[in-house]
Amino acid sequence: MSLPEVTGARLLRRTLRLHRPVATAHGPVGDREVLLLGLSDADGNTGWGEAAPLPGFTPETLDEAGEAILAWLDDGDRADPPATPTARAAVDGALLHLAARAAGVPLHRHLNPDSPSSLAVSALVGGDTAEELAVAGRTAVDAGHRAVKAKVGVVDIGTDVARVVALRDAVGDGVAIRLDANGAWSTDEAPGHLERLAPLGVEFVEEPVAGVEALAALRAASPIPWRPTWRAAHGTGAWAWSSPPCWTAPSASPTPPTWRRPSVPSTRSPASPPAPSSPPTWPNHPAWRRDGSTSASGTACPTASPAPGRWRRSCARWG
Repeated sequence: MSLPEVTGARLLRRTLRLHRPVATAHGPVGDREVLLLGLSDADGNTGWGEAAPLPGFTPETLDEAGEAILAWLDDGDRADPPATPTARAAVDGALLHLAARAAGVPLHRHLNPDSPSSLAVSALVGGDTAEELAVAGRTAVDAGHRAVKAKVGVVDIGTDVARVVALRDAVGDGVAIRLDANGAWSTDEAPGHLERLAPLGVEFVEEPVAGVEALAALRAASPIPWRPTWRAAHGTGAWAWSSPPCWTAPSASPTPPTWRRPSVPSTRSPASPPAPSSPPTWPNHPAWRRDGSTSASGTACPTASPAPGRWRRSCARWG
């Protein structure tokens, strides 16, 4: 797959605030700090990618991801990907989106011409009490979702079971329930916890225990399919380019694990995020601009232009 030549770039830092914090085994998550990378070509097309590091889940901070993206932009050849995983994700996403824009097709069709225009997604639901979780689940189902996902492992297993019972009663038997423990349970307690949750028709539990060895030990004992995250399978010092598949308890003749596909298709099409329009910023760094552009004050940068196709730091800093 050929990629267009990049002739311009913007790097923006944004804070995404959730409607309500999500309680996890690692603490509540209320805000997400992200970087948006826009790459442009000579025809005026712009593709966007995102770097979204999260403490405890990714090996780098937001500042480190930004530094890695800036270093990649400063490399004249840009033959090697950025040094950190979420920076790589931002660059990869922006380049692919730019190629799709240049081809005049949606990104999913650029990657696979036969890909569907819509797909089923689950709704992350939460609540401080079983009653609040039930209301959130019912609201998601009424909005059209056929699968809901809830966090477990933040409270004791008895409370978690009561919460999932309330959720199941609220959404009914025709809706899939998926759980995520974020590795909160020990290898000794996880089998018993999963046994207690199994009668509630849980589709799978994501990361019931932490670490690939613990997950492997749990495989034969789990009555519920489970799914590792890239962090669980590879640790915070490594990166997996795709999510690992679901694993189920082995049968007499185990087969390779496969992806679980949603049983009910959704009619909802994912919306494209609006393109950021504010000036490119990065704290404590000069703005990245193509040679010959103007500084933040509107005056031309006085430095000489380097070789065509290379990037340089602007003589001005954005406030």
